[in-house]
Amino acid sequence: FFFFSKALKESYFLGTDAVLFVDISGESYLVFFWINKDNLASISLIAPTTSKDRIAKICDSSSGFIYYVTLRGVTGSSHLDINEAKKNIDYISSQTSLPIFAGFGIKTTDDAVNLSKISDGIVIGSSLVQMIHEQSESREYKKIYDYLIEMSEAIS
Repeated sequence: FFFFSKALKESYFLGTDAVLFVDISGESYLVFFWINKDNLASISLIAPTTSKDRIAKICDSSSGFIYYVTLRGVTGSSHLDINEAKKNIDYISSQTSLPIFAGFGIKTTDDAVNLSKISDGIVIGSSLVQMIHEQSESREYKKIYDYLIEMSEAIS
């Protein structure tokens, strides 16, 4: 824990605002890692399969925002259940005053529009990483720029 805590402390002094935790249980009190609501915001994940008890604990120990994982399974998979996402985001909202961002599986403007209507924001990851990879050799990034503009306009 010492090296992890030291790295987080140094990142704070270098200007880091928040840290997304994917390998630490979301309900962990992150003060043990030198994170509290006064220095670094801790972003924790809540999945469709997270129990209500864990949701309450995660909401209690998080700061910044809650990252709701919209898909069951792995990132980049294809089935987005908007009804399940809405039900879960509504429940999470009843447990916290933090904003809730939805991510995982957002590929199209329809995905972005639908999820932005039921959450406070969206996170686009795998689609963007894939586009960067596809364009990395040619260094033709206009497609990525256009994609981001299209997504931004769709949710505005």
